[in-house]
Amino acid sequence: MDLIAWIAFGCYLLAFAVVFLFAAAYLKRSEFMPYHGQAVGMPWSRIEQRMQVLLMALIRVVGAAWTALAGAGVLLAWLVFFGGHFALPQLIAFQIFCLIATLPPVLVASGVRRRTGARTPVSAGAAVVVLVINGDLPPSRAGLLLGWQFISHDAERGQINVEFDAGTALTNPMGNIQGGFLSAMLDDCMGPAIYATLPPNRLAVTVESKTSFVSPARPGRIIGWGEIEHSKGSIVFTRGRLTSPSGRLLATATATFRVGAMRWRGVPLPQLVARHMVGRVLRREHVRNG
Repeated sequence: MDLIAWIAFGCYLLAFAVVFLFAAAYLKRSEFMPYHGQAVGMPWSRIEQRMQVLLMALIRVVGAAWTALAGAGVLLAWLVFFGGHFALPQLIAFQIFCLIATLPPVLVASGVRRRTGARTPVSAGAAVVVLVINGDLPPSRAGLLLGWQFISHDAERGQINVEFDAGTALTNPMGNIQGGFLSAMLDDCMGPAIYATLPPNRLAVTVESKTSFVSPARPGRIIGWGEIEHSKGSIVFTRGRLTSPSGRLLATATATFRVGAMRWRGVPLPQLVARHMVGRVLRREHVRNG
């Protein structure tokens, strides 16, 4: 084959690799994707158990179907380019196969985005990779203690919505959530609002934070919002608030963050290296936390 044919074959392989990553993201899920939660308007923990079983079955079917599609695509590409069938009719038929295989799920995902506002991964192939990386991030140990749960992200407003399942272990002698834990919750609202906009090799650290306690918070469900107000260079200014499920304001906060490069022994890490290192840490934490 000539150079152009080799380039074409490489492009097809890259495309099917993205499809396989998308399939793997579905196959390894233990709950639905973040954009699924945006579409239905509630976190996975609030879905009835029988419905969870049905949804997980459908998610596994989607993952298996995309895995089979990627395998079939690679096999067909090999036959076309290396099996002695490298001719215009075969190339046209192969391209039609690719369009038929990918068009229906893209149209379905586009319809979900249009009707619900959920940020489905259909805008670009890179979004699939981002979904694989960001969609499987388990909470930190502090997040597990606070009962942190992602709800939605508004990229245009720079706002994130989360929930906390505050247990009795966080209460003071009066039975209310201790103020320090409320401050930690607010930090876990404002920080993620920034991280949702950063590449994997960038970090945001808290420089300054001020919390105002408005009313007592009881154990149970607490709603949190974090929002980017503005930024100047590497400094980002944020605000956050906590409310009860009924809408009663519990606490507010403002904070300043400094954004910088993720470093290893003082050396800034490229995105691919940082993504790999973060992935290893997250997988280890996921195994440790069960």
